[in-house]
Amino acid sequence: MKTRAVRARRLGMTDNLYNAMGAVARVSPLAVALETEQGEQFTYAAFDDWTARYAAWLRAIGVRPGERVLVQADKSAQLLMLCYGVIRAGAVFVPLNIGARKREMAHVFADCEPALVVCDPRRAEI
Repeated sequence: MKTRAVRARRLGMTDNLYNAMGAVARVSPLAVALETEQGEQFTYAAFDDWTARYAAWLRAIGVRPGERVLVQADKSAQLLMLCYGVIRAGAVFVPLNIGARKREMAHVFADCEPALVVCDPRRAEI
């Protein structure tokens, strides 16, 4: 997966990655924000739309700002957009390595106390 920067700007203390992407989306919505190894491209407008959908879904199922969303998934464009959607919803994205063993998974789960766990149903052993 490769990304292309349209315009760089310095982030302030109150900025986050979602806000930085949103700023570029407003200025250059049709520029390519993300291109997968398979050649699938997402513009900043499409990226912004996907993150809005994920954020709305999270709020609709009751995830509140500051709560943790634990995600164990293969690397993909959708995973990246989910990450930004979690940030956009004000929640905390907690990635879990797909190679994590049961013991490691249990430790992370207990430590972060997630409001939601997103994973492949075959890995839903936690």
